[in-house]
Amino acid sequence: MRRAGNAAAGSAGGPWRGFAVLLAVSFLTGGCSAAVSGTAVPEGVRPPARLDADLAELLPPAESFPARYPAVVLAPPAVAQAAADLTGVPAGATVDPPGCTPPQHAEDTAIVVGTDEAERATITVELTRVDQPLDQRRAQLRRCPDVEVTGNGTTSTVHSELLGPPVVNADDALAVRQTVQSGSGGASLTQSMLTLTAQRDDVRISATYMTFGGGQPDTATLDAVFTDAVQRVGGA
Repeated sequence: MRRAGNAAAGSAGGPWRGFAVLLAVSFLTGGCSAAVSGTAVPEGVRPPARLDADLAELLPPAESFPARYPAVVLAPPAVAQAAADLTGVPAGATVDPPGCTPPQHAEDTAIVVGTDEAERATITVELTRVDQPLDQRRAQLRRCPDVEVTGNGTTSTVHSELLGPPVVNADDALAVRQTVQSGSGGASLTQSMLTLTAQRDDVRISATYMTFGGGQPDTATLDAVFTDAVQRVGGA
């Protein structure tokens, strides 16, 4: 496997981060419909090889997170909702422009979330099976920097900005900073995410720093957690 990416914004103290799950779940409204697993593979694009491993066993254990981020592995009922929230697009929501809906929750997914209560921030690691190379997601993010999302009776906007990829030993890697804006006036809510993603065969590894506050993301911890997750998958 090749070494993916190049030095990404070294002045920030490490690769980029995104939002996580436990904090996100507490802000989500109920009633999300179940998503259909699997995505269409464009003609001529070869699906990645299968990595023969149990994702739950490859997931970093909760005790591996720094003390500042006490963590928990999510139970299956919470995984689908959390995975959707990491993209800013709840399951079953309508996305405009068409063709900009991110990959939906796959049945074979494992998630662990660490929460910093003081900063109202989380770091989430997600391992999921995919049937597309990571470059397909990169192309979609380039095509869809701004989207409008309607679901659960609310409308929000999601702005995405690709950053320099993290340097890890994987088939491919990317980093994206996203802002989700919902509501208006005094009822508005801004969700900020910094996500590092890598792929090895058909396993996609993401680490997301998410916050509803206005502080700077904890890039050093995100980088360390992400690197550990990639190495665990690489050792399978």
